[in-house]
Amino acid sequence: EYVNEDWLRETEIPAGQPAWSDTNEISQALLKEIGEIVYSLYRQRYKEQKEFPQGSSEQKIADVFSAAGNTMYRDKLGLAPVREFMERIDGVKDMKGLLECMAYLEYNGFHGLLPVAVSVDAYDSSKYVLAYSDVYTGMNVSMVQGREPERVIAAYENYLTELFSLFGSEADAAAKQAEQTAALCAELARVSMPMEEHNEVEAHFQVYSMKELKKVFSNLDAEKFLKLLGLSQAEEMVVYDLPLAEKVNQIFQKDNLELLKNYLRASVMDGSAMFLNSDAFFVWRDYQDALNGTESNVLPADYAVSMVEELLGWDLAKLYVERYASADAKAEVEKMTQTILEAYQSRLKKNTWMSGESREAAIRKIANIRVRVGYPEDIDQYSDPGYEIRSVRDGGSLIEYRTAYCNRYFDTGAAVFGKDAIAADKDTWSMLPQTVNAMYDPSSNLSLLHISEPTRP
Repeated sequence: EYVNEDWLRETEIPAGQPAWSDTNEISQALLKEIGEIVYSLYRQRYKEQKEFPQGSSEQKIADVFSAAGNTMYRDKLGLAPVREFMERIDGVKDMKGLLECMAYLEYNGFHGLLPVAVSVDAYDSSKYVLAYSDVYTGMNVSMVQGREPERVIAAYENYLTELFSLFGSEADAAAKQAEQTAALCAELARVSMPMEEHNEVEAHFQVYSMKELKKVFSNLDAEKFLKLLGLSQAEEMVVYDLPLAEKVNQIFQKDNLELLKNYLRASVMDGSAMFLNSDAFFVWRDYQDALNGTESNVLPADYAVSMVEELLGWDLAKLYVERYASADAKAEVEKMTQTILEAYQSRLKKNTWMSGESREAAIRKIANIRVRVGYPEDIDQYSDPGYEIRSVRDGGSLIEYRTAYCNRYFDTGAAVFGKDAIAADKDTWSMLPQTVNAMYDPSSNLSLLHISEPTRP
């Protein structure tokens, strides 16, 4: 507190924010710069009638921003963009149909009881693995496991009641659906792995073959689920949270069919609310305020720039780097980083409390650290040409963009498994240049620094 005395005295937490820090300040400054890029493209396309090439980063950014920022258009669409998913849930008659529906929703970005992700193997950074960990709960697991679980669960139940009502349930039915669904989600949250254990890889990195997986998920066909997602070539899966997997298997029973259908409805409604019309957005906003103890008063359009970055991060990164990240700044930070690493090596050589073997191992590790600064040299290759954006003029919507984004995740993820599997590329960047962060990846001995942090206030 002594070091930050002036900052603490002079800084006020902005309205609607539960907390504030210098990192938040930098993020806000970056968001403003990103917003200038986005709005400039929007203005050119929609005000000046400039036609960007179809499929270009400029076209996609302008069209997503238009769909996100045009509240009248979003209100006109109403809840229609997700009716397909709700109707699919309505049509489920048995557990086989429920599994198929759950896979379809997962493919489109609405998590259920079997969320899977393609990630780099924690023990072999040249290899991809299929991982199962967190399920949809609608609540922050740490908050449910914390000091005020009743408050959090009550807020979520109220949120669901409003969503079920908004989507057509009568008041009494909506309240009952919400109560039962919130109780199920709370049960899942309580048994989930505590956040502090997520980095304990040795304790929780459990690899199961497809045959072994059948024992874990004896009540549901995990192999069929993966096939429906296009991931049938995966021969094994990492299960980080075995107690949660066992609870999911216990819940997946015929007697719970209607409850599980409401659970999937909750996932779709919650996952889409902020992308839909004003009514749905304000229900979502009020839930966030109830959790955080804030009064944000934000409007749907206030998230337009953030939505562009979420869906088109690398398209935006390319334009951001062109405007704000010079080659000179990149070289300066690379030189500074090398000086720091050399200083660490020098200090280690003089170390007296480490054993000789440990000291030499530490020196070798520092010498072999790969440092990335600012942005990849081949940044043009990071945009996904297969990710298409349809203009609002042609009926495009945020939900359409979001589901297409998730479809691409699974379609491209399928290529990393099987006999023709693509090896993990250690040189691929996993963080956007405009992200306010720095990271060290122990699996590949890699440090990533962003120019925006060390060189710009």
